Amino acid sequence: GTAAPRPRLREVGDDAATSFRVLLPTIGGEDGVKAAVDRIVAAGIRDYYPIREGDAGNAIALGQYRSREGAERRKAELARAGFNVDLIPSGGSGQSRWWLDLRTDSAAQATALRRQLGAQRQRALDCATLR
Repeated sequence: GTAAPRPRLREVGDDAATSFRVLLPTIGGEDGVKAAVDRIVAAGIRDYYPIREGDAGNAIALGQYRSREGAERRKAELARAGFNVDLIPSGGSGQSRWWLDLRTDSAAQATALRRQLGAQRQRALDCATLR
């Protein structure tokens, strides 16, 4: 017979986000912020803003975008320049949902697996979509 598809972990992002911030976290307090700014300037990047207080304290803001695509482009551009930045959704919950896609032989087996894994809920899918 044909083998069942392998279990697959899948992330579903927060679709309610209305904007996306691109941040470079730093370590070492004010000295870390200054060192990061020096690297940014040396790389020829002019669009930045040091954040010293609040939730994102000791980080460098490198853009705010209305679309995830724009933020992803900026993130890729910065990665090519050697910066490992974070993309932070704003406006929604900001929380991703994680799904484990797997095949079971019965609804009872699916329910037992859901309980065993501690999953909040389960949903039936067409197995052809799991390829």
